[in-house]
Amino acid sequence: MKKIKTAIIDIGSNTIRLVLYSYNKNEGLKEFGNIKTVARLRTYLLPNGEMSEEGIQLLGETLRSFRLILADYHVTDVKAAATAAVRQAINNDKIIARMKEETGILIDILTEEEEAYYGFVAVAHSMDTPSAVTIDIGGGSTEITLFINKKLQKTISFPFGTVSLKQKFV
Repeated sequence: MKKIKTAIIDIGSNTIRLVLYSYNKNEGLKEFGNIKTVARLRTYLLPNGEMSEEGIQLLGETLRSFRLILADYHVTDVKAAATAAVRQAINNDKIIARMKEETGILIDILTEEEEAYYGFVAVAHSMDTPSAVTIDIGGGSTEITLFINKKLQKTISFPFGTVSLKQKFV
């Protein structure tokens, strides 16, 4: 039975996570690795809105280390997504191009709506609760969703989270 291996890289404002999955018809989808590093990318956003060179280098180092792990496990199917810290950086197009060139990893920047939607999917399909309000407080943004009978009704995203609020008020 052939196993398919895939990975997701979640580039958040506080942490960067690599999750490895395998799939086959008999066992279904199984997580076999979950590596997280606290990068606090949000702290590298400069007053002018750019992400600093130090922050970009930290992201590159992290992705290169993840690339080694992917090679060890022979995982070639990789989906990388970035949220608020990269989304809010005014130089995000340069960051994406540079990471592709330096690491071979293509990063998609999730919109606020996509970030809220994926949070809804995770909650709605991992709990028996048919209807709820969710609040996802990240490092650089906060998403609130309302779902009724497992159907998304409303989302709102705020451009602040734990890291950005700490920077501003602590």
